[in-house]
Amino acid sequence: MRLKRVFKLLISLGIYGVDIFFDRISSALGKPACGSCAVLYYHEVIEAHRERFGSQLDMICREATPISPLASQKVENGKKYVAITVDDAFISFFKNGLPELERRQIPVLVFVPTAWLGRKVDWAMEEVMASPNERIATLEELKEFAAHPLVRIGSHTANHRKLSELSDAEALKDLSDSKTFLETEIGCRVDAVSFPYGGFTNRDLKLASQLGYKVFFSTSPETTRNLGAGIVGRFRVEPSDWTLETRLKAAGAYRWQSAAQRLRSRLRRAPAKAGASISVACSA
Repeated sequence: MRLKRVFKLLISLGIYGVDIFFDRISSALGKPACGSCAVLYYHEVIEAHRERFGSQLDMICREATPISPLASQKVENGKKYVAITVDDAFISFFKNGLPELERRQIPVLVFVPTAWLGRKVDWAMEEVMASPNERIATLEELKEFAAHPLVRIGSHTANHRKLSELSDAEALKDLSDSKTFLETEIGCRVDAVSFPYGGFTNRDLKLASQLGYKVFFSTSPETTRNLGAGIVGRFRVEPSDWTLETRLKAAGAYRWQSAAQRLRSRLRRAPAKAGASISVACSA
């Protein structure tokens, strides 16, 4: 696992070097480099990781300018931006992560799985949890945190199920129940949704749009030039990440993983299509 992590870091370091090279070429030609924004997403920030999280934020601020994940303006040429989001609304983030963001005046968008408020999760996480006793904030806690001027609230659906595996009715209900609950109970406008596990289809985008969602956050590591509308890719970051890893993610250098994910998906589908063709030929 460590070797794989180093391998990813080295590729990203190469991407980072290429970006710097082309930025300097543009500068030499008197042209502004292309601007971009890397949207990061966290989960939990336990007390033991609070200082490290704060150090990450300091480094991120040196790499790029913090901006709201729901900012409506386009990214300016020659500038690098970074936006912070959090999935699952774990209480540890509010207790340990939010104070560090407040100290640096960095806005954050928190995605809430509304049917799980006050409970421990039993779904599969992308990584091993730092705390086995982690729980999601209660409704009263969420109301308190949502009132913070730096915090915006988004939907993580109601039940944290992969929408692409649900029927039309189930997917619509998960998206609708979450949005309605948050807007009614918290009293905030909910325009953004983070798809659990990053899994979604064109159908899911259509259903979400019909319900009034305007921004759709995935887990595909891609930079963006236009926040506030459409599909927005994100880079996963944990307080336990190496300093260089975090710096490269904040710079968008891990974006090559998105292309790698698409390639793997095509390769997985290829044998299935080949098998289907053989089956048809035999039956004929």
